[in-house]
Amino acid sequence: MRKRTRAISLVLTVLLLAGLLAVPASAAGKPYIKQVEAGNRGSWAVTSEGDLYGWGQCVTAKLFNGSTTSSSPIKLMSGVKSVSVSSAENQPVMSVWNDGFNYGAASGTVLAIVKENGDLYTWGDNTCFQLGKGYYEAVQDSYEPYFVMGDVVKAATNDHSCAAITEDGDLYFWGHNIVYGYGNNATELYDKPTVILTDVKDVELSEYNVVALKNDGSVWMMGGTHYGAMARDEGKVGSLVNQMTKVMDGCQDIAAGSGFTMALKNDGTLYGWGSNAFAALGIHWNKAEYTATPTVVATGVKSVDAGNHNAYFIKSDDSLWVTGDGQRGQRGQGNDMSYFDTISNTYKLYRYYPEQIDTNVHSVSAGAAHVLYLKNDGTMWGCGREGQGLITLGRGSDTWGSEVYIDGEYSGHSAYCCRPVKCGLSYGSFAGMFGPIQEEVELVAGFSDVAADAYYRQAVEWAVDEGITSGTGATTFSPNAPCTRAQIITFLWRAEGSPKAEHLYGVWDVTADKYYFDAVQWAAEQDIIDHFGNFDPDAPCTRAMAVEFMWLAAGAQAISMDTGFTDVPASASYSTAVEWAVNHGITSGTSATTFSPDKSCTRAQIVTFLYRGSDL
Repeated sequence: MRKRTRAISLVLTVLLLAGLLAVPASAAGKPYIKQVEAGNRGSWAVTSEGDLYGWGQCVTAKLFNGSTTSSSPIKLMSGVKSVSVSSAENQPVMSVWNDGFNYGAASGTVLAIVKENGDLYTWGDNTCFQLGKGYYEAVQDSYEPYFVMGDVVKAATNDHSCAAITEDGDLYFWGHNIVYGYGNNATELYDKPTVILTDVKDVELSEYNVVALKNDGSVWMMGGTHYGAMARDEGKVGSLVNQMTKVMDGCQDIAAGSGFTMALKNDGTLYGWGSNAFAALGIHWNKAEYTATPTVVATGVKSVDAGNHNAYFIKSDDSLWVTGDGQRGQRGQGNDMSYFDTISNTYKLYRYYPEQIDTNVHSVSAGAAHVLYLKNDGTMWGCGREGQGLITLGRGSDTWGSEVYIDGEYSGHSAYCCRPVKCGLSYGSFAGMFGPIQEEVELVAGFSDVAADAYYRQAVEWAVDEGITSGTGATTFSPNAPCTRAQIITFLWRAEGSPKAEHLYGVWDVTADKYYFDAVQWAAEQDIIDHFGNFDPDAPCTRAMAVEFMWLAAGAQAISMDTGFTDVPASASYSTAVEWAVNHGITSGTSATTFSPDKSCTRAQIVTFLYRGSDL
């Protein structure tokens, strides 16, 4: 807890100096919408003042002030940080006993609510142990929020199970881990919150899969393997995996849809795998029913979210894009997207490739058949299914959705809103109530350029706490700046306690007035570098250099293992160092078969290597 306490104290100090210490948004300016969440038949929003609003339709659970339906937003709770609901449209039917009779019951609506103080509440149905009570309820006398645990930073639900991440990075799961309807029905029950993975920063639940992102950027999954869902090809039937399994490295964001997963790499490349139903992966209809191989969907992406059969991603220029289903308007391209496909020689109702929906978008949430998003000016927009009594866009209409125009002529109404419109907390009596989004910047270890969700966050906090680095400026760490040979040797030296060399060595290009002089002298004495000659302190430190320096500093342990890296010759001076680094989890390479030894390391990468090897 020492690292977290120090980070919090720095945040509070800076905020106090700026005069912006946690006060209601209305006191500092106009309140704004902080989060939107599109579910199956309902929609939700959290404001900067901590108010949770909901509208639409809930399945069985009476969450809207005792009702299952609300055509416009109503306030449900205060003191809320975030909310999560399921976007799976077809929930599995579970066996439930009531009054001595066994009957099938589909999961109802479940909310996972994280309060501002870190308390997690679940709210809704409990036919599958999904509320975290330790038992199921075939029929509930009342639907009231249920306290599950404290110290939670993120939660997720698919209505038949829930998951939560604590401040320490522990991932808890409860409810049913299942796969149904694919020729291999199977289920594993977690009757109470159970830790299934550690060092986690993000989690998403799809219909049949748990997807987690660890702090080191690795993606882990459990659940059904059918249709390539877990990036392994076991055909259309597959099996149930009941433990978290590593799928990919080097990622910064994840999303889970119905049978498919999206993972965003650190370089902005978006990958997808699993079911390609409705062309959710952006692959042509006739080319792949599914893929177990992560496939590039788009580049230049900064965030992603997935719903039932859609994925939505925001590019670095703040443009919003979509792949997948468009039959109910959720692609936002209008009510006539049909085209003649020359590959299949048939007419298609909507395109298979990614299409742009809007610009200046801040964040997005995908539902079962609608999408909600916030623009940078703070307004809420959406499109997709809103009629037939579902009212997911919260515009007061409970019968029909939007007006339909063909060739510019009005032709009636549709149950689907096929173009983005202002909705929810930016429509009707709420219009103008909320202002532009005010970014909440958390200073990590006192640095403004280290994102709170960066894979190297903990490494930077550790490096500052241990006196290994103080950054490149008063509030900058420069995580993406190249790390020089002088810096890596200095970091290593400080990690060892800054010992003084007993002798003076002839490293000719390092003079006594340099900050790294003592570090270089120590490195020479420890045989990490040559005793005499030039050191070349300003040259970039490569990945090979970094692991070799660390390996030598740790005692040059002899080890032999097959890393599978085709770009690390056995004769290379650093080959054993690479094997050592992989064996101890310091790095897993840049791909399954490459280490990229000559690639320069950034400051963030170097402190991450050191952090992972700090207990050796």
